Amino acid sequence: SVKDSQRHMFAVQPAVSLGVYALTFTPAADVTGSVEISVVLKDNGGTANAGTDATTYKLMLNIVPVNKKPSFTAGPVISIFENSGAYSQLWATDISAGNKETSQVVSFAVTVSKPDFFYTVPTINSQGYLSFTLHPDVYGTVVMTVTAIDNGGTGNLGVDRSDPLAVDIVIRFVNQAPSFTAGGSVTAQENGGPFAQKAWASDIIAGPPLEHLAQKALLEFIVTPTDTTLFAVQPAIDAVTGDLAF
Repeated sequence: SVKDSQRHMFAVQPAVSLGVYALTFTPAADVTGSVEISVVLKDNGGTANAGTDATTYKLMLNIVPVNKKPSFTAGPVISIFENSGAYSQLWATDISAGNKETSQVVSFAVTVSKPDFFYTVPTINSQGYLSFTLHPDVYGTVVMTVTAIDNGGTGNLGVDRSDPLAVDIVIRFVNQAPSFTAGGSVTAQENGGPFAQKAWASDIIAGPPLEHLAQKALLEFIVTPTDTTLFAVQPAIDAVTGDLAF
């Protein structure tokens, strides 16, 4: 038996099984501390003639703390635009070191599938704010894996980290202006017939490297003279070679 004031520490009260003489009990959830257990062995011989029919043994039971797994509520998929600058938003909420473990500190371990996309790789602080800075001109989907870790340790088979959680960071493409190097002014003779200048436009790119690879076949020049009446065939520039003709 235990004192009435300590009975709340057990979901199933201590007992000794006859025959096997095993002490059994089930501690209540999330309870720690010391409790005195009294074990009484009694026979049916009675107490007449100053007899003794019972023997009492007392023992101390120590229910030691076991660190519980930390937890948090993850935010949504992160969707941002290419070249959007530094990012910092509340993402992890309901951060807990475990039931009745409020003295512990929770931190976050964060990994990403494409670290080369980031000038500053993603981190999550103890308040749950997710922060990172992208490199310029990158877009696509990055998988971020987040694990909460407390400082309660793993002694007594404790658990100090949550299950890893994966979420996408979606970096949305933003088209950027194409560019080229112009060849400068052109002089053509009156009645000189067809004119052609090789590579008048050079360094023709659709945008940053990834964008150029995806869009270089779609480039075109729109050439608009101030006086179209001067031309029998209007000026045009080949988007691949940069040749100017009219």
